[in-house]
Amino acid sequence: MDSYTQDIMKQWGFSTEIITIFKDQEIDQVALLNLTETMIIELLPKIGQRSRFLKHLEDLKIQKNVSVDSKKKHHIIDWDNLEIELAPMDSFEDVNSTDNIVCDTIPDNCNTAVQEFKDHCVPTAECSYTTTKNNDNSLAQQIKTILSKYQDGEFVLDYYKLKSHFNEAMRNKLVSVIIKDQIRSQVILNRSRLIILAKGIEELFPSETEETYFIPYCKEGNIISPNRGKLYGKFCNIKKEISKISNVKKRHLSESDQEINLNHEDYKDSLTWLKNNIEPDITLHKLWKATASYRLKDTNNNMMNTYIALTKPTGHILIDIDFNYMYAGKQMSLFDKFPIFKEKLKIYLEIKQINISKNLIAKLTDPHRPGDDDIAVFEILPYLFPPVSIIVLKPPNNTRCTIRASKIEQAAAFISNVTNANELKKVQSDKINKAFSLGLTVQPFVVFVGESDLDENISNNPLSYYTVINNTYFKVETILKAFDVCFKSFHTLSLKYPFEAEQVWRFIQEYFYKIPDNRGEKKFLSVKTLIKDLDNM
Repeated sequence: MDSYTQDIMKQWGFSTEIITIFKDQEIDQVALLNLTETMIIELLPKIGQRSRFLKHLEDLKIQKNVSVDSKKKHHIIDWDNLEIELAPMDSFEDVNSTDNIVCDTIPDNCNTAVQEFKDHCVPTAECSYTTTKNNDNSLAQQIKTILSKYQDGEFVLDYYKLKSHFNEAMRNKLVSVIIKDQIRSQVILNRSRLIILAKGIEELFPSETEETYFIPYCKEGNIISPNRGKLYGKFCNIKKEISKISNVKKRHLSESDQEINLNHEDYKDSLTWLKNNIEPDITLHKLWKATASYRLKDTNNNMMNTYIALTKPTGHILIDIDFNYMYAGKQMSLFDKFPIFKEKLKIYLEIKQINISKNLIAKLTDPHRPGDDDIAVFEILPYLFPPVSIIVLKPPNNTRCTIRASKIEQAAAFISNVTNANELKKVQSDKINKAFSLGLTVQPFVVFVGESDLDENISNNPLSYYTVINNTYFKVETILKAFDVCFKSFHTLSLKYPFEAEQVWRFIQEYFYKIPDNRGEKKFLSVKTLIKDLDNM
């Protein structure tokens, strides 16, 4: 290991133990930039570590203008040396992000498609890439048509339009949309069909190669190479989920069945347990899911005070569970759309010439630390909306008065920064005092800890991220996760957005999560205008 690799690993926040593993494997700068996903799985034992590493490595490659894809045509495939960036088939999911979503709705006749896939994937004694030409549509048009039918597919198309290449998260999202569409459409996923899909991807997205997405079974003498590629891997994963749903593998009753079988007394007993216990996690999560419909009906109940498990360091997992119950399919919305939004924001700022600090713009376009550009997005957001006025009843005499926050106050209500964790309580105290003076209550907020400016001398200092709800500080992995937890807490805990930053949160609600405003809610023209401008880019 050279000093460059050692320094970069420290900068990314990895422990001495992990750095030693890389050192033992003689990973230098050149090897680091050429690591495949399979190699990373062998180096890093935990999914969280791999997720962070993949994100950092991708950012590093972009900074150094290293191509993520090498477009090669394999007229004669060297099966022994061919590298396909695939995780093992038993755990084929992209650990970087966002695409760990299984098939949301699987038709009853999906098992037919699974069986037909088995029937049509019988190994043959030859390797053939011959496909039947479609005279009606080009292969690229077929793929584009599939993607255009789904929101996630539109994300993929928009991302490629902006970037002209894919990262691993987008590749996995691409194959996820395609395979789910084929299953829902009852298409027979035999070898020929997978080859057509792979060729279509290559035609539509020139930076991609067909072999990344599907390489069929091949036997040359005694050498056998099985089916492989991202399309095949995704299908295998969904097939496993179908098997689970079909009870091919014996399991306990599904969560929905548990909920149906719970009567009033069952709910009462489960809620009593939840009020008095915080572990074991298996029981906690099982009862939390089972009682979701019952608990969430009581919007007047202060759940943070009622259910002590919410105050655990991992209590935000319970918020995730409830949000997924309330808005099924939207759990990963912020993570899915954020990469495209970040690129659109850069273009938007150039076009609109909005008066924003040059330091913030530089932080967005040329971050010194991995993740600084993500922070900059959230720091910039409040400055895109003009502050609005609200009427409050100020204590002690409930005096009616009109308050209009400045843009600085709007930003401070949305995201806070302190240099060390000891200042967290002071931030909370200041917010309580201000809210009390206005006859209001403190709502959840996000704060990141660490030096925030652009001095290169401090770029190695790690940052930490918190979502603060009442007196509970949820420490999470990224600024994205902090805002995700914060947003979900407003909805699952029946809380209001802070009045200073209400517009910003409504933008996140409508743009990222696609949750429409209620009839009784205040309408913000600035939110609608920004969403329209972004959608037209």
